[in-house]
Amino acid sequence: MANGSNSDKGPISMRHLLAPRSPGIGGLLQKARALESLSERLRDALPETLRGNWAVGRLDGKTLVLVAESPAWATRLRYSRMVILQATREITGINEITELKIRITPPTRKRPAPKPPLLGPQAIQSLRQAARGVGSDNPRLREALERLARHGEGKP
Repeated sequence: MANGSNSDKGPISMRHLLAPRSPGIGGLLQKARALESLSERLRDALPETLRGNWAVGRLDGKTLVLVAESPAWATRLRYSRMVILQATREITGINEITELKIRITPPTRKRPAPKPPLLGPQAIQSLRQAARGVGSDNPRLREALERLARHGEGKP
């Protein structure tokens, strides 16, 4: 299967999948880059108040689809419909673009940073030393001090 076709149901070469004009990943990457480029050019062409949290999601035929990160941005973009459509026509040279659709997709959330330990290393060490000092005289106190030390490290 040297030519990269899938006529015999064998493996498809990576070169074929990544080719810019293929229906595989290469074609998707090329389309994504084109949409990102259009987003950047459109942001630069619009007033500063519209250069925010949105991107071009699709442009096909007479419809431009923008993806906003919040309902507030979607509303702002809808109110500026004519300005956005005119700028898109000028950038692309496609005068048939007459429809603007806005979709809302919240940004992906990053995981919060791990919380720092509740107690400093010296406090934790002191609690452990105190627990060892109590020894077997008071097992409940020893367990409580060890539990506090573990909790101070952020461990249950």
